[in-house]
Amino acid sequence: MFRPFLLLGSLLVLSSNLFGQDSQINMGAPFLTITPDARSAGYGDQGVASSPDNSSQYWNPAKYSFSNSKYGGSYSFTPWLNNIADDINLHFLSGFYRFDDKQTVSASLRYFSLGNISFRDDFGNVTSDFKPNEFAIDLAYSRKLTESFSAAIAFRYLRSDLMGSNAIPDLNVETKAASAFAADIALYYQKRADKNEYALGVNISNIGPKISYSDVGEKSFIPTNLRIGARYTRTIGEKSKISGLLETSKLLVPSPNIENGIDKNADKGVIDGIFSSFGDAKGGFSEELKEFVYSIGAEYSYANIFALRTGYFHEAETKGNRKFYTFGVGINYKAFTVDASYLIPSSGGRNNPLDNTFRFSIGVQIPR
Repeated sequence: MFRPFLLLGSLLVLSSNLFGQDSQINMGAPFLTITPDARSAGYGDQGVASSPDNSSQYWNPAKYSFSNSKYGGSYSFTPWLNNIADDINLHFLSGFYRFDDKQTVSASLRYFSLGNISFRDDFGNVTSDFKPNEFAIDLAYSRKLTESFSAAIAFRYLRSDLMGSNAIPDLNVETKAASAFAADIALYYQKRADKNEYALGVNISNIGPKISYSDVGEKSFIPTNLRIGARYTRTIGEKSKISGLLETSKLLVPSPNIENGIDKNADKGVIDGIFSSFGDAKGGFSEELKEFVYSIGAEYSYANIFALRTGYFHEAETKGNRKFYTFGVGINYKAFTVDASYLIPSSGGRNNPLDNTFRFSIGVQIPR
């Protein structure tokens, strides 16, 4: 029984703002917050305002409206808890198709395989084996509203099966898989002026109902998240480009309000929880600011063939304390792309399930 709780705990550690100093937000399906692609992981786990690519479905599907390709797709692979297990991995498939200069449809599949666990009785005998897993299927539509501005909406079905259908006698609880439908709303602005390109992106993701892993107890919020980012790209000479990126994000989920061991905010509705999340921290405005996480990154590319990336991710010490550096590389050959990234923990941050881990993406894009 230990392994599923270890896995769930590692997911909670990675999910933004899940931990305060003395309390924990009641959160379900935290796998939805894991960066799924290597390119975005290369510059600090951000991508809401980066240039369009195959993985824009996760970060901001409105970016597809500015892609120079007719269609494309990619596969990304992320090992999880790589230092202690070799069978826990996140797989990400994404693709898009542009009908014309204004309309694009896209889709993706995230599948989180959490290995294999064995359930045992009080005498240590194996009673059953189970392979916990989580997945999300997305479908999005994006449209260019002006020459510089686009919008998108995405629909998602998610399923999180961490324990299967098993009884926990001591707690008199029967576990089950949790599932729900959710939606994203995204906006993107991109403007080119001479050798300069400016971009802004906003995405509110995972707007959906609460979920539960059992028929008793409180339901959990899914990680509704707000991302706001900006990018500046400068063309140098005829073939080189350098970009600077900045992004901030915040979970739109109520902060814990614990009294006598009970979270008084846990029974809020989804919409109420989204709006109240901007002003419900016990420490007031200063604590609300700590609930924002920040990423800063840079990319150098040459002739659209080779790219180098780096970034830094920062989260407040009392809100999760994730701090790490990232490095990445990308290679484009004709219609094919290969990206890789590596995460290095900061000395002042919490241990991360992705510490010292390589992530990879491969893809193809067909020009218009």
